[in-house]
Amino acid sequence: MTDVPADNLTDLGFQACLPSPLLRPYVVSFWAMRSHRPAVITRSEYMHHNGAVGLMFNWGDPLPLDEGCYQPGVNVDVLTPQSRQLHIAGQQHVDGFGILFKAGASFCVTGVPVAALQAHTLAPLGLRQALSFDALNDALYHADTFTQRVRVAENWLRTRLHGSFERPASIDAAIRVLDRHPGVPIRRLSGVVNLSQRQLERQFNDYLGLTPKQFGRVRRVQLARTQLKQSPTQSLAALAQHMGYVDQAHFTREFAFHLKDTPGAYCQRVLERRAQTSRKPALPSIA
Repeated sequence: MTDVPADNLTDLGFQACLPSPLLRPYVVSFWAMRSHRPAVITRSEYMHHNGAVGLMFNWGDPLPLDEGCYQPGVNVDVLTPQSRQLHIAGQQHVDGFGILFKAGASFCVTGVPVAALQAHTLAPLGLRQALSFDALNDALYHADTFTQRVRVAENWLRTRLHGSFERPASIDAAIRVLDRHPGVPIRRLSGVVNLSQRQLERQFNDYLGLTPKQFGRVRRVQLARTQLKQSPTQSLAALAQHMGYVDQAHFTREFAFHLKDTPGAYCQRVLERRAQTSRKPALPSIA
């Protein structure tokens, strides 16, 4: 769930890969950090959300966040309106594996609305038992490599996708509209998906954990961040207009609120990391 190139976390053994085609409607990616030696430096890494839920399995030391902590064991990582920082201390043992779901897709696997998960950053005992979290945690721990851990996670996910838990089609339709038309008014959005505003708000709270307005703000900033990551030298004013912001100042305020960074500073960091990457040997691709 970190939004940094793998070469920036080589000392922590950071890896990430896409799921198999069958799981791509539900899962964004699998990721892992694993180091046989303690972290050599103290630093913080941003954890940028995509409006979705994740699972994080931690077999190392507790990993503090701005709010909360990845405790040893199974962690249900629910969406927060703002990006968080993961704080990695020197001499800290790191060994974790994560599954990042697509927005609204965790329900198809867990059968538990996000609104219920949000009360528990750590999965409660009953939920762990119902979803076989503990068995999955053990199987992942005993897998020797990242590839093997991905295979274990994919097998577990396939057993959960038996069609019993389907999110409303209106959720997917609303997300598509927000992606295609950033900043669309919620009243118009509810009309497009043939729901009242109150019905739409109830569905978003249940399946996404945010109101339509909150989710739309998060999604628009993330779409803008993706554009800047791909092209960090583009005009910020032009991007602000393209994304439907009132002006560049409005864009900057929203970006800074959600990502805790200004667009200009983010672009500078992208350029600096590109320069660092160009001076290092290419990393092997992850199958």
